[in-house]
Amino acid sequence: ARVSFEDVIGGADASRTLQDAFAQGAVQISSRAEAVLLHGVSGVGKSVLLEALAFHLRGAILWLDPISSEPSQVGLDCAGARNYSAADKRPVVVGLRDLDLVDGRQAEALLSACHFSLARPSLVEPSEEVARVVVAATVSVAAANLPPSFTSRFGVTVEVALPTQQERAAYFQALMRRFEPSATMSPEDVSYVAKLAEGFSQSDCEVAFQAAAAAAKRAQVPLVARHFEAAVAQVPPRRAPAAVAVAAPAVVYTSAPTEEQPAAQPLQMDRVTPKGNSTVDHFFATVSQVLPSWLQLPPVVWAMLFFGLLAHFLARATYRDPRQRRAQLRNALWNNTRRRDGRNAGGMGGMPGGMPGGMPGGVPGMPG
Repeated sequence: ARVSFEDVIGGADASRTLQDAFAQGAVQISSRAEAVLLHGVSGVGKSVLLEALAFHLRGAILWLDPISSEPSQVGLDCAGARNYSAADKRPVVVGLRDLDLVDGRQAEALLSACHFSLARPSLVEPSEEVARVVVAATVSVAAANLPPSFTSRFGVTVEVALPTQQERAAYFQALMRRFEPSATMSPEDVSYVAKLAEGFSQSDCEVAFQAAAAAAKRAQVPLVARHFEAAVAQVPPRRAPAAVAVAAPAVVYTSAPTEEQPAAQPLQMDRVTPKGNSTVDHFFATVSQVLPSWLQLPPVVWAMLFFGLLAHFLARATYRDPRQRRAQLRNALWNNTRRRDGRNAGGMGGMPGGMPGGMPGGVPGMPG
């Protein structure tokens, strides 16, 4: 189901900031790219806010895994999102979830590949360009601990704070309506439980609720506030990420990418050594930068085309051309016919001019 900003419990300030930023065009980093960064502790609903943003823009969302993705593949995915947006005539939000789980160099390379794919001119005339792609990333790191070269790649940076006591109470009520409709806790009890869960994120509240519901089910009694007291004590609250920081990137960017500087971005991706088969990845990354967007195919497609052409040329070198074989067969039949006609040119029986028996001129009794 689609999620709107009104459906999100918690992150009210972040929701308003996102809506105001897109209304004012603050997320624009070039004429073809928009970027937004959400940061905050883990479990506060940053991914849900991005899904609500896609619904707010009346568009779709494409999630990419930065841990298992290479820069070349991310570039192709961003180019595909742009083509989809142009064909479907609605925005696409490309989400890079938990970008802080990779090192700074890899994060820089992924963003460079995506921004470069979006900055390249397409086959569509500029007056008819309707594609709109928003690059959005989530990190569980405080913005103060992020290097400027990383944050400068986003038009706006939004902090998603921990939920307030009122938001935690609303979240517990929503969980009870969904999973424990028979629970009869009063609003005062729910407010008491929310106060016990001070410093909890939405994910922590859900873990505590599941533990309390399991305890009530084992005791075969309705869910009450005392079940939450033991469950909350078992869940450590989230803390603001102050000691974790993204590793410093290998290349320092002095400014955010602009329309006048699109060529400086792919150079950073070339200096990054991809994981796995580095030679093949470097080759396809270079090819993706040279070819137009409609020719940026996945590596498996290029491999199929290469081996198909190789098999074609090997077959041509091994077997003769069928047209030549038909011509040789036709010449051989013609030569055999001419030789057969030459042997029978002397008449019947091999005697020139007549029948066997030495009767020149024809049959007896008939004029010769």
